[in-house]
Amino acid sequence: MTATTHLLSGAALATFLPLPVAIPLAYASHFVLDSLPHFDIQDQVKEKKLKDFVLTVDTLSALVISITLLSTGHWALFLCGFLAFMPDIPHIIYFFTHNHKTHIERPANRFEAWHLQIQRFHSKPGILSEIVLSIVFGWLIIKNN
Repeated sequence: MTATTHLLSGAALATFLPLPVAIPLAYASHFVLDSLPHFDIQDQVKEKKLKDFVLTVDTLSALVISITLLSTGHWALFLCGFLAFMPDIPHIIYFFTHNHKTHIERPANRFEAWHLQIQRFHSKPGILSEIVLSIVFGWLIIKNN
């Protein structure tokens, strides 16, 4: 899943739930979303233009959403959005420390191995499910705030 989709899912949870409940559910939502059909950069290594485009759009949209949430005082939505994205941070560190490799060849631990294993349904058409989910989550956040 893209950072934007994870961020919006966590923020949407914080829109409807009290923070003590939203925090663990936002973190758990990461793994639920990763088990659904989605787009994944690691499969698009051969298509550099596509990978670069999606990475750029995703990074910029996640930053704009984060800055907007923080600047409008929606810190709880930002917190839950960040927590929903947080399990992918080791992937980002790996990307920058291993010459931009997107596929982790040896997971660092059992948790990371499990996280990679649940992501079985990723493909280029999976971007459509991410766009739909992001629109729905974004709409729910805007409508209720």
